[in-house]
Amino acid sequence: MAKTPLHLNEKVIIITASFGVTEIRENSDTLHILLEQADKALYTSKENGRNSAHLAINDSFIIPVE
Repeated sequence: MAKTPLHLNEKVIIITASFGVTEIRENSDTLHILLEQADKALYTSKENGRNSAHLAINDSFIIPVE
């Protein structure tokens, strides 16, 4: 995505996207905890240069998604 800049009114706009996701499991935690996990995964994506996605397996284990 970042490799394709958007040209608008003689300006170049670079768009990046970062995602943080988690999964609902059979013995899932509360919605609040799931959102916290996804938020941590999102910040991990942003800290790793943006334009990436990370999956929170649990509260402390986050992996990149390819």
